[in-house]
Amino acid sequence: DPNLTQVEELQSRGNSNYHGVSFEMTRRLTNRGFLRASYTLSRLMDDGVVNTSSPLVAGDFRREYSSSLLNARHRVAVSGNFQTPKAMGAAVVAGTLNFASSRPFNIGANGNDRNLDDVDNDRPNFSGDLDAIGWRKLETPLNPSLANAFSLPTIGTVGDLPRNAGRGPGSYTLNLRLSRRFQLAETRKLE
Repeated sequence: DPNLTQVEELQSRGNSNYHGVSFEMTRRLTNRGFLRASYTLSRLMDDGVVNTSSPLVAGDFRREYSSSLLNARHRVAVSGNFQTPKAMGAAVVAGTLNFASSRPFNIGANGNDRNLDDVDNDRPNFSGDLDAIGWRKLETPLNPSLANAFSLPTIGTVGDLPRNAGRGPGSYTLNLRLSRRFQLAETRKLE
């Protein structure tokens, strides 16, 4: 149709592969509590964030296949609870500690639509060591040689930096809970 200036095709598709192995240990601590620890070694690869992600080169999802934004190679989770003796109020102390190794992040071309497809997913060219692309603390200066390894692709072309090429920091969360149950009446309790 010559009256149409631009036609965009959306496909509801996506590919992901997960490979992992998990180990778990559980230990009862007398009759007052337990401790559970688990470890997961895994790898998650995909070709987009959601099933309607636009590839850098229209229709070429194979080029986008890389580590997923959710890919954390190592994960450790420790949880448990312990009830104090009645002399200490019979309170329950519970918590979880979760650790995940670094996850990838994507580097864009700062909103520049270099390949002129009206989709804001362009990436720069990179001429350095991919393993050098990682997070840094704000007070740490940016390595000039790393910064100089990035360049914008020529208008009408796509950059050569792979999707999700950066590595972020590891992360952890700690959740603690202290609770106590009070008997209000024969059939009513308050925690």
